[in-house]
Amino acid sequence: MKYPTCLLPALLAAVLLAPAAAIADTGKDLSHEEVTEYFGGLESDAQRLIGEGDYAGFVAWVRDGVTEEAVFTLNGLAQMGEHRQEIDVPGLNKQVLLQLGQFAAEILSQMPRDLLTDYAIDIEVAKTEPVGPHSARARTRIVETGKLMMPDMTAPPQARAPGQAQQMPTPKAFEAVAECEHLVRRRDADSPLQLGMTMCRVDVKL
Repeated sequence: MKYPTCLLPALLAAVLLAPAAAIADTGKDLSHEEVTEYFGGLESDAQRLIGEGDYAGFVAWVRDGVTEEAVFTLNGLAQMGEHRQEIDVPGLNKQVLLQLGQFAAEILSQMPRDLLTDYAIDIEVAKTEPVGPHSARARTRIVETGKLMMPDMTAPPQARAPGQAQQMPTPKAFEAVAECEHLVRRRDADSPLQLGMTMCRVDVKL
């Protein structure tokens, strides 16, 4: 199993897991408008929480907004300068996502607030298809951009003279694009929509 070379791609799954506010049940199949509204809520919540640095909030999102039987699959490519690394993360269930989310939240909470700046996310719902009174399949395109404060991993190491200040990290622009297919559903007429099985093709450039 191969994993991304930086932490952010692993968080892409977490960005998708926020529960939306409950949508009134009409007793009919989920409409394209309802599903689009749901993903619009995910986009707004992700933008707010990342902006506030509330990474721990993603753990609650996974707990409340993901179905118990959900499985997530990520594959694609992460590129950092001339270095390329395949992303191949198959079969993440809810319990694993909770563990990864908690681990990431603990690490990020100890890092400077300016670790990630100028963050933006856009979720476009390209297509929806009802698959039952409370379920639908959705195809999305998710684009995340921002700047990460990190050392230049592509530059050769340089000797530092005694007393010379350590070179500070510089902001590195990144872009992550995911093409995804999801199952969204609610348990009953009075429940909010939740995210089920999700498959994403992710390309990250840093």
